[in-house]
Amino acid sequence: MNSPRARLEIALQQVEPGRAAYGVARNLRDEGMSQLDMYRLFGEFRAAHESDVDQTVYDAVLDTMDVISGWCSPGSRLYDTELPPSAA
Repeated sequence: MNSPRARLEIALQQVEPGRAAYGVARNLRDEGMSQLDMYRLFGEFRAAHESDVDQTVYDAVLDTMDVISGWCSPGSRLYDTELPPSAA
């Protein structure tokens, strides 16, 4: 199986990167990845794409980071807890 980094990279190349990134995040959670590790992984991709002319991938990463961190409606969270701002 591909590494989490490789799986996310592949997902972000899909026609609907937001949906694909969310699917990777859900799968990584189900496989036992911690909330903080996943947030940091997605943060690497956020930094790599923040200067993209086309913000589609950047937005997909940010939107997924919101559900990873818990900074969204409680029903949308991937984890039961909300990351404190200092953890990010």
